[in-house]
Amino acid sequence: MSIYFMGDSEKKYSSLESFGQRLTKARRKKGMTQLELSKLLGYSTSGSVCQIEAGKTPPNVLILAKIADILTVDLHWLITGTASRAVIRLKPLAIHHLDLRQQDITKLRTEMADLRIRESFGEFHGSRNDEIEDQLETLHLYCQAVRKSLNEVLDDIGESI
Repeated sequence: MSIYFMGDSEKKYSSLESFGQRLTKARRKKGMTQLELSKLLGYSTSGSVCQIEAGKTPPNVLILAKIADILTVDLHWLITGTASRAVIRLKPLAIHHLDLRQQDITKLRTEMADLRIRESFGEFHGSRNDEIEDQLETLHLYCQAVRKSLNEVLDDIGESI
């Protein structure tokens, strides 16, 4: 069974990149050659991927799924040029989650500032300061990783956080 992208159905997305252009973009973003992708798909030469990218040979559903998996892209985006509902739903949830972590960071910074003031009056809280610094570092690294991952997904559909 083959899914065809060129022709009438592709005209709906005429202002967007073609399937072949999206495939090429995703492959290059992964730093992969046509031959490398071809071999991962089970082809012996780069000709098949070249034909797919050029819009001359539409891939079957199994190849489409393999391509999306290998290139770690949203299959719906690869086919249509628009994000799947799952990706669209992901953004506000991730932003809310990051906002909550930012509130945690703010609370820890406030506690750290409070501890420093108390230390200036002779109270010692060194171990708690170290604990807070470790938590802040962990939260910063976590937020960076989440933002990076989400932006990689959203970059495919022309968005970011």
